Amino acid sequence: MRLFLIFFFSLLLSGTVMAKENDLCICQTDTYPRVQVGIFKLGCRVWNAAQSCTKKMTVSFTESLDEILAKYPSAKKVKIGYVGHWASADQSTQFLQGTIVPLIQKYDVKIEIDNTACLATDNAYKIVNYLKTLNGEAEKITFRGNQAVSTGIWDKGLSGKNNFWALIKGDSLEVTFPACKEFENRGCMGSVQGGGTGVCQDEEAGSHVFLRCDQGGNEKHYKWTRLIPEFSIDAKSYYALVSEKHNLRGGYQFFTKETDALDFIELVTQDARQLLIYAAGRQYSY
Repeated sequence: MRLFLIFFFSLLLSGTVMAKENDLCICQTDTYPRVQVGIFKLGCRVWNAAQSCTKKMTVSFTESLDEILAKYPSAKKVKIGYVGHWASADQSTQFLQGTIVPLIQKYDVKIEIDNTACLATDNAYKIVNYLKTLNGEAEKITFRGNQAVSTGIWDKGLSGKNNFWALIKGDSLEVTFPACKEFENRGCMGSVQGGGTGVCQDEEAGSHVFLRCDQGGNEKHYKWTRLIPEFSIDAKSYYALVSEKHNLRGGYQFFTKETDALDFIELVTQDARQLLIYAAGRQYSY
């Protein structure tokens, strides 16, 4: 068992690029379900081991970050990791509003967030839209999370490519999506990710497209498969416009469900015509 753990940790850390120097790294663990807390703590050990920080610690998600930062008044760059379960970009926005922004206002720190859980950026532009409402605080926030259901910190120890990420930079109010070649035609976990959708950048075409965890055709295994639109449209532009206009929970995932497609079309305004609504592998135009 000991040899297995040594091998597993080595696998997880192999090829890791050390982060830029931070004064303080804090990894938060989820508190529920209780039987998984030990696994979350182990995940935080792996996460902290990959960071380059003056001080590292693991804390419960319920512990006060305010009280922690008060003990390190000289800290100006803080990186916060998270291992556990997460619901959506809505929860991410609430976390920024209720916890992160007050810390920046009080301690004048730059905060980089690395949420390894599921769905933290399932609507990345919802986070951007919130950051746009702030003053100077947004410039000090960077948020990385997964667009779909993910395997989090354990991804390196599993087959396929499961953490479909997105990065929000508060200083530019831009979203960076992964290059499609990182995920396209790579395996995904159909049992938990089947039907999950993410945006990626097609660097050769200079546009953004949707990938979905699908079996496709007669294939036995699930993989990230490109959704081909009937009309020319950039997925990133579509995603951003819909998020801004309707503030929909789940962003593009809202219209990957066939039952929601027609309801979604009713919401789309006249200036959003020509946009495509993806639903169960079929395309709808308004």
